[in-house]
Amino acid sequence: LALPFFPCPCAGNRMFHADGERAVFETARELGTAYAMSALATTAVSEVTAPGLKIFQLYLWNDDELVDAALAKAKAAGFSVLALTVDFSRLGNRERDVRNGFTIPPAYSTQQVWDALLAPAWSWDFLSSEPYTYANLDAAVPAESLAAYVASALRPDYSWDDARRLKEAWGGPVVLKGLVRPDDALAAVDAGFGVWLSNHG
Repeated sequence: LALPFFPCPCAGNRMFHADGERAVFETARELGTAYAMSALATTAVSEVTAPGLKIFQLYLWNDDELVDAALAKAKAAGFSVLALTVDFSRLGNRERDVRNGFTIPPAYSTQQVWDALLAPAWSWDFLSSEPYTYANLDAAVPAESLAAYVASALRPDYSWDDARRLKEAWGGPVVLKGLVRPDDALAAVDAGFGVWLSNHG
C-alpha cells in the first residue's frame, strides 16, 4: 500500500453525497490504499468491482441467509478480506448526535431546515437523488430507518462459534474489528483471526 492508513467502513455515505461509497473507493484506489465497505453501505458491493485491496465489514445478523448472501455478493465483487465487527450488538447512546440534533430518520427541525438552506448543493443532491437504502442487505429498507433496523436485525448474543462459522464460510482472511480485551485478542490470533483495534465501542 502507498499509504499506512485507509478509509474505514462508514455506514450511509450517500447521506453526504450521491456518489457515496463509490467515491470513497475511487479515492482510496487513486491514493494506492485499501478500502473498507460497511455492510450498512448505501452503495452495493457490485458497484465497486475495480481491482484493489477491498475489505468487507459485516455485523452478525439474526438472519443467516442474509449474512451468507452478503458474503457471496462481496466475494463476487472482489472483496478479499472480511472484517467482522464484534462491538456493535445494539445501537449506542450517540451523545454528539443528540447535541447536534442529528436523528435517523431526520426530525426536520427548524434548525435542520435552516442548515439545508445554507447548503443548497447538498440539499439539491439529496432531493434529486434516489432514496438511499442498505444496498448490501435489503434494498427495500430505507436507510433512514437505521435505529429500528439495527434493533430488529442485529444478533446480540453471537459467540466464538459464530465467528468461526463465518471465517469458514468466507474462506479468506478475517479480522475481528472492535475487540476490547487483551485475552480476546490473543484468543482471536490463536484461532487464526486478525485483530482490528477500533474506537467503535
